[in-house]
Amino acid sequence: MSNRQFSDLTPGTLEIYLMGPPHLKYNGTQVDLARKKERALLFYLGMADRMVARNVLADLLWGGLPEEKALHGLSNAVYRINRSITPAAPNQSTTLLTGSRDSVGFNPQFPVFIDALALEVLAGNGREENPASLEEVITLYRGDFLEGFFIRQADEFEKWSLEQRERLQVNYLSALYRLLHRAMEAKDYNKALDYAHQALNRDELQEDIHCVIMQLHWLSGKRAAALRQYQVCSQLLRKELGVEPQSRTRALYDRISAGEAADGAGAAPPAPSAKENSRPAGFLLSVNENRGQAFFNLGEYDRAAKEFNSMQQLAAGAGDTQLGSKATYLLGLTNLCNRDFSPAEKNLAGAYQTALAGGDTRLAVSCVTGLSLMYSMAGRLEEARKFSDLAQKLGRETNDDDSRCHALIDIGRRLLLKGRASTAVAGLVEALLLSQNARQIFNELFARFFLGLAYAEQGSFMPAIEQLTVNLAQAQQVGNSFMLTRLPNSIGYVYHELGDLDSAAAWNERGVEICRQYPWPEPLGYSLVNLAFDCLYLGDQGRARSLLREAEKLAARDTKVTWRWESRVWLGLGELALQEGNAPQARRYYDRAYSCASQTRVRKNVARSLLFQGKIHYLDGAYDEAAASASEALIQAGHLENPLLLFYCHESLAAAYRALGASEVARRHTNLAAEIVKTICHQLEDRQTLIFKTKLHNSSINGWGSRDITRRT
Repeated sequence: MSNRQFSDLTPGTLEIYLMGPPHLKYNGTQVDLARKKERALLFYLGMADRMVARNVLADLLWGGLPEEKALHGLSNAVYRINRSITPAAPNQSTTLLTGSRDSVGFNPQFPVFIDALALEVLAGNGREENPASLEEVITLYRGDFLEGFFIRQADEFEKWSLEQRERLQVNYLSALYRLLHRAMEAKDYNKALDYAHQALNRDELQEDIHCVIMQLHWLSGKRAAALRQYQVCSQLLRKELGVEPQSRTRALYDRISAGEAADGAGAAPPAPSAKENSRPAGFLLSVNENRGQAFFNLGEYDRAAKEFNSMQQLAAGAGDTQLGSKATYLLGLTNLCNRDFSPAEKNLAGAYQTALAGGDTRLAVSCVTGLSLMYSMAGRLEEARKFSDLAQKLGRETNDDDSRCHALIDIGRRLLLKGRASTAVAGLVEALLLSQNARQIFNELFARFFLGLAYAEQGSFMPAIEQLTVNLAQAQQVGNSFMLTRLPNSIGYVYHELGDLDSAAAWNERGVEICRQYPWPEPLGYSLVNLAFDCLYLGDQGRARSLLREAEKLAARDTKVTWRWESRVWLGLGELALQEGNAPQARRYYDRAYSCASQTRVRKNVARSLLFQGKIHYLDGAYDEAAASASEALIQAGHLENPLLLFYCHESLAAAYRALGASEVARRHTNLAAEIVKTICHQLEDRQTLIFKTKLHNSSINGWGSRDITRRT
């Protein structure tokens, strides 16, 4: 067996751990390769378990450079790796990496252990009904493959990483389910429960696993526990997806609550069967559909609309309602991208009714997802939530990948608005893989866009920038104006949070320029507000005021709509009022900011508004009121997964309690804030860490006491 799969971990063994956050150990000591591309090269070669062509490796990690420079970068990386990891024995001259003129790989004489390769071999042994191997698979799976590890401008490496992640996750879940099945067959219900809970820890929304846990409690004679599990399942599905449990889950609950005997209840619920979606042949494979899709992907929506109109008429003439409803849906989607909301609503709603009547769940999901997005773009949030809930309900009733992709994207968007970034990431990664496999560029753009925003909410700034910049390149390639108006300000926002204000301002300036070419208030509003806050941090109050006033006028065009970015308009104007010493005016702006945040139900903006109210109190010397406002903000932030917002809450509370003389409480909040900074900085390179801490140290806009905290970190 290859020494790169198993090892006795004798002295001189290099241990490469790729499951979870990756790390290296050599002779039992942690090894830190300074450059991420060196680590990536080591990880790739380790998983390859063979010699790899130099040009393949150069393209993988240095693909943006000319060939000569890329190959030179590879050679330097190999040299630095070999220099960093030297053989344990003084008289041993074996290097870790070896190669020829054309290829590079691991030296077979150098002892290496790689957990991911070991996991694969053990999973294979487990398929031969070796439970010990399956247990070892569970132990080795400390987290997803290369969790939190990203390389900028290395798309091919990222694709490879996602493929490995998906494959290893399948091995893990397969092992877990086989162990669960064996334990149930052996009537070892306690062990089966342990496996079921491990599966649920990977995804708490797996309704089938909730059913299994209910059955296991029932079989164990724990009727109350089984009924409680149903309540847990029901509350989760209702809270996260806006749906009720499926009929088979409710039927199981009814049997348990009725006091029926548990005999024969141990089998897991059957998977729902996929419904075939056939369509007539002949002229229905119209050239109009293909041409329309091509124009749509290029962002030429007017030309796409003409093709879909022709397709619609041909289908009507042939009496083919299925193709006709698809044409109507595509036409509605094109209207949506052109922000022609009235025809978009008519076409999407019409296509939905026809699809539903014809039993085409896949198309019905696509239609209601489009309606949800359209209402959200138009600021009609209650209707957006209604159709989002419907999309998620329908998506759960079909096994079709395209429908699932639509539903996952919409679920991810909703979870992101609720502040559940980590849960959103899991679904959006799956949606991204589904869209890539199906070559659905429109779905891929949306999945990657929301994935980037989710990473940013978690404080994973560099992965967020990587996803969003890849998305921008794709959007530019196909000319998708919908994304082109949103991505620059999204990238600018992430750079702002990171503290790279010059980069943030450049991206947001670009966003403003692009958005002014279109009559769309939503992306322009975000771009104006983001750029205004960049200017506030950079000390250009005049430009900030001008941009905020422009955003204010933009919002006033339609008094029926409250935009999510409006709250930040009033916060920015309030900050300017405070800087001018006009506290009464600042309070009036706070009232408007809080009102907008409450109307749009964006917890992050509610917390920001409360922090601003606390700052006003703090500057007035009303420290009790300042602490109360910051405490309310912390409650709001506690529902989110935004570490930077939590940092501002804790550092504000530290400042307020310090002023009140409650030094012990202040110290506790200072320490909590400092730990958040350390966690964020752990993901950053040295230069980025310095920029980030400098922003926190110098800022007086979000919180009131960063200087003491950044000094501690």
